[in-house]
Amino acid sequence: GQGTRRFSVTGFGGQGKTYLALETGYWLLRTGLFRRVCFVSFSGFQGVDPKGVAISTLATVLEQSLPDADAAEQALKRIPTLLILDNLETLADGDGLPELLSTATRWSEAGESRVLLTSRQPDFNHPDYHTAGTFEHQCLHLKGLGQQDALDWFGELMRLPPEPKFGMPQRSALVDLFHKVDFHPLSIGLLAQQLKERRPAELGERLEALLEEQPADREDRSLLASLELSLERLPKRCREWLPRLGVFAGGGLEEIVVEVAGMEDYPREWSVLEHHLMLSGLIHEEWLKEENKVWLRFHPTLAPALWQKLNKEEQAGLMERYCQAYHQLSTELYLLDHENSHATRAVAKHELPNMLRAVYTTLQLGKIKKGTVFADCVSKFLDFFGMQRDYQELAEASAKTDCAVGSQEWYASRSNLGEQFWQSGQPSRAEQVFQEILKGLEETVSYIRCVTLSWLGRCCKAQGQPVAAERWYRLALSELVQLEQIQEVRRETSLVQTDLADVMREQGRYREAEQLYKIALKNDTKLDDRRGLAVGIGQLGTLARRQGKLSEAEDYFTESIALFRQLREPLHEAIYTHNLGLVYHEAQQWEVAEQTYREAARLFEGQGDARAGGSWEQLAILCESKGRAVEAEMWHRKALAAFQGAEDFPHTALTLSNLADLLAKDPVRLDEARDLAEKALKIKRTLDPAAVAIWATYGLLAQILAQQDEKSEAALYRAKSRQSYLAFSGWRQLLHQYEPLIVTVLQAVANPNLRAEVEQILGQTPEHGLVNLAAAILCLLSGERDEAALCEPLNFQEAAVIRAILEGIAEQE
Repeated sequence: GQGTRRFSVTGFGGQGKTYLALETGYWLLRTGLFRRVCFVSFSGFQGVDPKGVAISTLATVLEQSLPDADAAEQALKRIPTLLILDNLETLADGDGLPELLSTATRWSEAGESRVLLTSRQPDFNHPDYHTAGTFEHQCLHLKGLGQQDALDWFGELMRLPPEPKFGMPQRSALVDLFHKVDFHPLSIGLLAQQLKERRPAELGERLEALLEEQPADREDRSLLASLELSLERLPKRCREWLPRLGVFAGGGLEEIVVEVAGMEDYPREWSVLEHHLMLSGLIHEEWLKEENKVWLRFHPTLAPALWQKLNKEEQAGLMERYCQAYHQLSTELYLLDHENSHATRAVAKHELPNMLRAVYTTLQLGKIKKGTVFADCVSKFLDFFGMQRDYQELAEASAKTDCAVGSQEWYASRSNLGEQFWQSGQPSRAEQVFQEILKGLEETVSYIRCVTLSWLGRCCKAQGQPVAAERWYRLALSELVQLEQIQEVRRETSLVQTDLADVMREQGRYREAEQLYKIALKNDTKLDDRRGLAVGIGQLGTLARRQGKLSEAEDYFTESIALFRQLREPLHEAIYTHNLGLVYHEAQQWEVAEQTYREAARLFEGQGDARAGGSWEQLAILCESKGRAVEAEMWHRKALAAFQGAEDFPHTALTLSNLADLLAKDPVRLDEARDLAEKALKIKRTLDPAAVAIWATYGLLAQILAQQDEKSEAALYRAKSRQSYLAFSGWRQLLHQYEPLIVTVLQAVANPNLRAEVEQILGQTPEHGLVNLAAAILCLLSGERDEAALCEPLNFQEAAVIRAILEGIAEQE
């Protein structure tokens, strides 16, 4: 009806809810009822903020900057949009679904926009989404196809081989039979196979009996009955093996399915069973060409129905075989990942549900040694795929095992926990765990000791302590060279070299950083380590951007993003997508920069990663540069909340400082700006000055104090800003934009006849806010050489220009 704002499509698996939603969206778009359709799928969702994912996706579709739900609501008022929220059953156990539904209610009432939802759950338990339906919310609970659609589809199925023995059944007999299974499409597919060799009357009688055996309150009882009807026609030996397939979570590699079911020595019987299940639509083959293997996808109803056919003793025996098979598979994938990561991850992505079920079962059975090592292998792929919620839960489960300190099991469980803290944005807690591991290990050089040292380096770097991080990395490298140079050791060496280069880059030691990056890349190439190459190329991009080499940086980032997309690592894809946005931003390609930041934020949010705050912060800076101050403040505050929630102190300080800078432009809000800047400075003083650019906050406070007419305090902060910046070893490399001016001034010092040329250049500086620098340079050309006197009114960048000129004069003399 015209008043309907929200429409829900619900029903159990196999009924085509997603397909129906998509087709509805396409049709309504073509009719012109909506200008945009935004499809948000939560299938496999691993984040913690589904509302944030919906906002990010909307921003991409509407091609607008949307800091929050309110901004999205305003955009939906302007642009009639159909928002499709798909697979909401995956959010049922989380805290985000009620908030998402409440927000979706507001969005559905925005102008001419509407919301369409799909879920296997019949009831959302939300007052705005009653199953009985209301004026504004209508619900379609799928029960089956329409009569004619069912008959048409059945006709298509009957044309497929083999030929039916008894010809085409009469229409009335088919309608009666289909009515018994509620016209469910999969059930009709199962019945179609049976009707190739059985008469409708016989089939209907048996179906009635099987329906009586199903629980009356089961919504999918007709599907279960038709499933039983199909399976009972199998050869006896196949029927004995069939229930063993119930142990699998959604499917499995064909070779593992055959192994766990105990059918390795019975290829003919397995071929018959597989063929029957495929004809019935209960399994589908997917060819994993990267690994040259077959993946069998089960219909959602199949495994649960088969599992119930086994007694507890049979289930326990089967589960043991299943856990052993997946422990072996996870170990193989772990070891082979560096050799052929594309293929191993294709398999791991499909098999993760089985590996997770098997590893949790192994841990629950108290098999400590096997369980912790198993968890370590599985965690690696959860990390790669950005599945942070599962990563965290597995790390916590593994850490609860009681292992002897110093044992392999103890190390695996503790390191998993440490990595989990680090991944969730808690580097200080991660550092505590790795310090504990280091104390528990023997002091003799070993591979796991070196890995622990490198983790301590990462923790220090993440906390804004690059000097401490460098010490850990150099200690790790000094011990790695003492080990036998097997592939594992060489790979770890390359990783630590890249991490050390990152630290040097943060300290402004760009040449050293570039040398180390290239050494690590050379090693990764020899090792054929595609992931190492992707990281190294991306970090060279970061280094190039820091030095103003934007075209070079763009090429590096684009290549790195493509590699991580192939490796199926959305988190690293997000990191380098964000960095690519920085390149476009600095090149003043405003629109593409904004789109790239939004894409990075969407990728981060999809993984539940707090680093989405970095992309929001850049959106704030971009909006500010384009004069959109109100929008900029919203993005700043959204980023600040994310960083504070993750206890990310370096980025919290940066965002506080940036927000203070924005507010300082409004004379009425100077006190608020000063308070924010002082909070930023308080945090930065606890961190490495270079890593958090403390000079910028000193300079900001100097500007604010000057506006508040506190001139002596302003001069003090301005001096601290200059001193801290000139103590930063990378300041010279950042003067590239001033190089023509510096060269011309040095030439004029040597040849006073060129002073007019300098004055001509300086005549252009006032419009760029460099009045004080121009005055200082003219004094310098008149013979002044006292750096303190020349720099007193200057900010940190201007003071760096004067320092560079004075150094040049000293060299000339």
